[in-house]
Amino acid sequence: MGAFLFKVEHPVTEAITGLDLAEEMLRVADDQTLSVDQERVRASKINGWAMESRVYAEDPARNFLPSTGRLSQYVIPSGLGVRCDGGVLQGSEISMHYDPMIAKLVTHGESRKEAIKRMQLALDTYVIRGPEHNVPFLRSVVGHPAFISGSITTAFIPQNYPEEGDTAPRHLPLSAEQEVNMIALTAAWHSANQKRLLQQVALQNSGKTVIPTSTYSTCDWLTPISCHLATYVSCWLIALHCSSAAPTCLVLSVDGEQTPVKVSSIPPDRVQPALDTEAAYVVEVGSSSVRVELLHQEAASYCPDL
Repeated sequence: MGAFLFKVEHPVTEAITGLDLAEEMLRVADDQTLSVDQERVRASKINGWAMESRVYAEDPARNFLPSTGRLSQYVIPSGLGVRCDGGVLQGSEISMHYDPMIAKLVTHGESRKEAIKRMQLALDTYVIRGPEHNVPFLRSVVGHPAFISGSITTAFIPQNYPEEGDTAPRHLPLSAEQEVNMIALTAAWHSANQKRLLQQVALQNSGKTVIPTSTYSTCDWLTPISCHLATYVSCWLIALHCSSAAPTCLVLSVDGEQTPVKVSSIPPDRVQPALDTEAAYVVEVGSSSVRVELLHQEAASYCPDL
């Protein structure tokens, strides 16, 4: 049996042509003819723009050295114009014996600007916990003015990330809407945590046996919360101050800049039952109002559009 070489860099071409190149390669391997000829390929209209981000278990802070470990949390992005080709699942082990690639993330749009916007959002919603990875670096690249303008060469990284540590940005740019959502999520997490603690105290005071329940921690609170900011949240220092006189009135300090917020509970009968929601809140951040629903920690669903 002869060797079969399978071309792996095909999703971008498939996105703009509509051709299934993997199928065509399998047809050739089986001694079948191609389903399309060169004349049809030339005549076919190229549809829009597409780009690919190669997601790796590499540490950008250590010159992109491979990183190993178990994927304790893994949620891939989805949506219009988003394709994620990967061979891992939550719980998979990234081993030192194989290439550390996690997935190829491809976005497609009618224009280059739209493809970039979709890539930015896709990277924002890509949740990887366990080994180090390059998603924050990729997000920094697709948000860089030089990349957006198309002023890119093979010297892009040394020109735009010249100092040690530049490829592992601590902060990524937040839009006003993203910052509001981040503050709202933090406030909702705090309120849910406080509610649990108060319920446990009430049970203890009543003399009933209390079965300890885990509270949301700064590490695992992203698991039950639908969140567009998985890439961002761990990069920002958020301090929370609450008034004992008005526990629903909080002040969040994001890297020193204080923002007052108000948290109001949503009654259970106003929450969609199919979402397995543990608690729901309306969080007022300045003039903005954000609805946040916290799912039970056992829930495996991911609801990015709440």
